Amino acid sequence: MTYTNVTADAVNTIDWLSAANTTIAVPLYQRQYRWEIDGCGQLLADIRAVATGDARQTHFLGLILYKATSNGEVTERALVDGQQRIATLMLLVAALRDTLGNSDEAIAGQFHGVLLHPALAGRTRLKLRKEGALELDGIVFGGPLPEVGVEVSHLRDNYDFFLKEIQNDALAVWDGLQKLEHVAITLQEHANPQQVFESLNSTRTPLRNHELIHNYILMGLTYEQQIKIEDSFWIPIEENTGDALDSFLRDYLILRTGRNSEFRGEHGVYDVFKREFPRPSFESLTTQAAEWKEYSEVYRILLDPAGDADEEVRRQLGYVNTFGTAMYPLLLWVYRDYQLQLEEINRSALLEILEQLQSLYLRKMVVGASRDHLAAQLCRKRRQYGYPIRAIARKTPSDERIRQALTHRPLPTRDTSSTGSTRTGWTRTGSRIHPVWAVWANCRSSTSSRSSRQTPGAAMEPASGMPSAKWNARSTARYCRR
Repeated sequence: MTYTNVTADAVNTIDWLSAANTTIAVPLYQRQYRWEIDGCGQLLADIRAVATGDARQTHFLGLILYKATSNGEVTERALVDGQQRIATLMLLVAALRDTLGNSDEAIAGQFHGVLLHPALAGRTRLKLRKEGALELDGIVFGGPLPEVGVEVSHLRDNYDFFLKEIQNDALAVWDGLQKLEHVAITLQEHANPQQVFESLNSTRTPLRNHELIHNYILMGLTYEQQIKIEDSFWIPIEENTGDALDSFLRDYLILRTGRNSEFRGEHGVYDVFKREFPRPSFESLTTQAAEWKEYSEVYRILLDPAGDADEEVRRQLGYVNTFGTAMYPLLLWVYRDYQLQLEEINRSALLEILEQLQSLYLRKMVVGASRDHLAAQLCRKRRQYGYPIRAIARKTPSDERIRQALTHRPLPTRDTSSTGSTRTGWTRTGSRIHPVWAVWANCRSSTSSRSSRQTPGAAMEPASGMPSAKWNARSTARYCRR
């Protein structure tokens, strides 16, 4: 007989939700509750349609995938797929209960059977994540509401929507709700929840890299272990990086591997992460997550240099940010060593590296040299040789190349204003003129004036004393004023 790791049964949804001695849990690795009002409206329309149809008509809700565990008294169904629909149905049942009240004791008992924990008083049958659980408790039991967050606001908004919409046909909606059915898929002991989860989500709204990584590191842990990783490490990482969490993970992996050519496809960061951290145990995961958290604290400073107490360090980090975030993989490493006072990275060395990176980027931009893979290359050199100044200097275009570029290279672009007059349209960052090209434009203007007074055909001779190694935005301006 062929062994299978999943079993599937067609079930009535309300019966499944209110089954004796069972609870339903949303693991921490699942994404937050995100159903919008439009989705709730469509669900309600489907329920109303089946309510007015033939008595034998049902509405198929789809697949609900879970893994069951039992403590001998209560069986917990941990949802792998279906939490958005199950949570929404709970909100609708709560709205029906609050609309109909105790006018019919039998129906009120059915509502309680869906909503309430079968063994623990004051607990809901469905256990959501964190703030979501507090909000659901507030809706079901009328308790205090938590501060509004992304997940909380969706739960509250959708409950309020249902409460308003069903005022005139609550009994009909309840009739329709009892005609819902779904296929309940149970994962057996040796099933791989992560592989099943990825397969189910491959044809839906794609998960972002950090969501897949979050699922990957938590899936397979006990609930208590998930709580520890979530509270101690993952939430602080999210708070430190904000909307740049995917970028942080990518930059961290470049730092770790010294490669940035392996992030192929939409989920390249996730694929590289899995390769670097193959199924870590809880003990090793705790150690690794502590390192991710430390680097995320550095990333917060890189994103917002105001977080550094040293005025000159703040200024230099701001100058480096003029060129974007491409050097963040190397700076993660260097700044963390500076914070820990490791090796040769003291304050003076950190400032030197920051100035050297400005020189490197500015010079490469001026001469038109490729800046692809620079951070990854320097991370490799850093791993091999330690202090990265020599590697940076070797990749920095020489003074002679800069002189030639300032003399002969065309300006990046030309643009025409809406009035028809021409103006310089330099390479831009967002909608602002990039400061690098503004400096270059000033320099071109001043050097052109000097060269126009030279013998025709003679090469322009720049002023002497141009810095040979450290040539950043400030030194460029000084050079152009000569």
